[in-house]
Amino acid sequence: MSAEDRAAADRAAAGAHAVRVFALWAFVIAMPLNLLAMTAAIGLAAAATLVLFVTRRGELSRTPLDLPIGLLLLAVGLSLALGRSDAVVFDSAMSWWPCLVFFVAFFGTREEGRRLERFFDVLLAVAAVLAVYSIVQHFTGIDWFNTLLGGEPRVHRHVLAGEAQRWVAVGRYDRHSNHAFAVLFFLSLALAQALGRTGSGASWRELALRWGLVALFGVELVVTYVRAAWLGAAIGVLVLGAIRGRRTLLALMLAGAVVFGAAGAASPSIRAKLLTVFDPQYEANQHRIFLWERSLEMAADHPLFGIGWGNYQAVCPEYIDRVDPEFPYKFRAHSLYLNLVAETGLCGALAFVFLWIVVFRELIRRLRARPPGEFEHRLLTAVIVGLTAFLVGSITTDAMYNGDVSFVLWFLLGAALGRAGPAQQREATS
Repeated sequence: MSAEDRAAADRAAAGAHAVRVFALWAFVIAMPLNLLAMTAAIGLAAAATLVLFVTRRGELSRTPLDLPIGLLLLAVGLSLALGRSDAVVFDSAMSWWPCLVFFVAFFGTREEGRRLERFFDVLLAVAAVLAVYSIVQHFTGIDWFNTLLGGEPRVHRHVLAGEAQRWVAVGRYDRHSNHAFAVLFFLSLALAQALGRTGSGASWRELALRWGLVALFGVELVVTYVRAAWLGAAIGVLVLGAIRGRRTLLALMLAGAVVFGAAGAASPSIRAKLLTVFDPQYEANQHRIFLWERSLEMAADHPLFGIGWGNYQAVCPEYIDRVDPEFPYKFRAHSLYLNLVAETGLCGALAFVFLWIVVFRELIRRLRARPPGEFEHRLLTAVIVGLTAFLVGSITTDAMYNGDVSFVLWFLLGAALGRAGPAQQREATS
């Protein structure tokens, strides 16, 4: 390469890097607020990453998830090609394209150095604004965020007996379950940051602010009324306690019991919702069991490749109508795993399990290589806790089919694995 060509490549790389930094900041700011802005920002960041790959190939390398993501995408493709050809549709509520966010975050955030911590401080600050709005929405029933943009109000009353009815906090999301699972990730970040700063010489003002964020996201999660997210949060607390130690585990369990106990005592609707968790007569529980049975029937009829990715809504009515033509919910399985098995069969299920085995293996390996005082250790802790809570909660719901939630998941995962990768570990030990 001539000197002129090298200079041109350097200029292109510098411009691409500037565009990518701008796009990542836009993505971080938009993440709690606006799906369209997130999509535009990640598109810019992906284009800039591609330019960097072309001009400076040595800057980019393989990621630990290349194989499992590739296998999962292959399984999705096979389900479309070999599944129910009479029902194949490509209009799914969520395609696997948000996994692109993982690669952009993996390659983009690892170069940001100490600025990466500011990324997440800004993210939590914006999420805190949405949390305040969501809590106010719960008490007032006003959805000015969506109506201001010309949309229909999405807030609605949660149907419980008698005086227990309350407005459900939906935030700016399309469903309160999607809202709750996004909050799970923000809460995990805030908790890991607060615990990591406690005892590290941080000022009392900083600790008060960070623990205030934890309390704010905790309240926001409670008023979403999403039992799956509550269960996920409880398991996440156990995982966080296991990482941090027995004292932290006991403190977190006590704090969680106090929060939910106080909420249940103060709010009849929250108390009523908690009591429905194991109530077999509760209508929503019966609906889920009915949908799970139909999903297993789909999987039994199409065991290897399923009915085709994104086809659940097109196929499920024929299975539901055989048993109960009046059943009102004919769009998803209300379980991420059963939805996936029905659509992609055994092939997709195995690829999905393999993906998360690799993810947690890599996260835990990097966590053990990092000292607890580092930001990377706190980020890895937050992602492990958030993913655990998300995957547990997904047993009874399917928030991953929502692009907003999927973007948050893949971005945090990419940032954690990219920033705490082998190159950065060598820097820390040199």
